[in-house]
Amino acid sequence: NIVTVYSQLLVRLPGSAEASQIALCYPNDAELTKGFISVLSPMGLALLGLSAGQTAQWRGPNGQTISALVESVVFQPEASGDYVT
Repeated sequence: NIVTVYSQLLVRLPGSAEASQIALCYPNDAELTKGFISVLSPMGLALLGLSAGQTAQWRGPNGQTISALVESVVFQPEASGDYVT
């Protein structure tokens, strides 16, 4: 239940009514509009290593603090043994 590269997770930003599903990926696979977040981005680095129930915090482009609650880890490659999906 730990967030690693290619984990899929549900995150909720403060004030959001719904959680969003995202996946951490390597920079070449990142597509923000499709929910693929680079593990080397500020958000990706903040989420890496967290588990469900923990909150990530990082600095936005204007220096503001942004946070997101990890609601659940939907898919984790190491736990499933599936390193391709």
